[in-house]
Amino acid sequence: MSNLLIVFAKNPHHSPVKTRIARQYGTQRARQIYDRLLDITFDWIHHCRADVVLYTDALPFPHPRAHDLSIKLQRGDDLGQRMRNALLECCQSHSRCVLIGVDCPYLNASIVDEAFQHLRESPVVIGPSTDGGYYLIGVQSHCAPLTELFEDVPWSTSQVLDVTKRRLKDLSIKPHLLRTLSDIDTWEDWQQYLHNHAFQKS
Repeated sequence: MSNLLIVFAKNPHHSPVKTRIARQYGTQRARQIYDRLLDITFDWIHHCRADVVLYTDALPFPHPRAHDLSIKLQRGDDLGQRMRNALLECCQSHSRCVLIGVDCPYLNASIVDEAFQHLRESPVVIGPSTDGGYYLIGVQSHCAPLTELFEDVPWSTSQVLDVTKRRLKDLSIKPHLLRTLSDIDTWEDWQQYLHNHAFQKS
């Protein structure tokens, strides 16, 4: 298959997760929320029209739902290096690669399939997040070596998307932008998701 979905996830036994929530409500509550975000992601990734690989920061990965996935270690000194290295590796075997995290519970298979569909025409696809970053980035294989997309980016700030778009413009690459979604960074983000989810089910 020419499509590959790359899922980036921290090993919660190895690394701090949801640190802003942990500072307010403790590491146990933050871990519970992260585990739930993993559940939500694993619920839908197998419905994508793509192969799937999980990249994490430490093995073995503890979540039972990950046991049937291909799992690899992230390589690099910062998030940008780890993302670029994963895309470089995966684009050797697949012509279109989409990389996501597990922080966006509003993401689903339909949106990811939409990203792959746009990658047939657009060299880069981005899913903007409301905090100024992005929840998804997809590339055609020839774009994977673009260091400009991943070096010296102010990760975890509201500038990430603008910096990325500006660098793409400098490279004369017009990305396709998907719908804007919200990540879970704060307790308020999580409560808003629970409210929205309950409303949708009612």
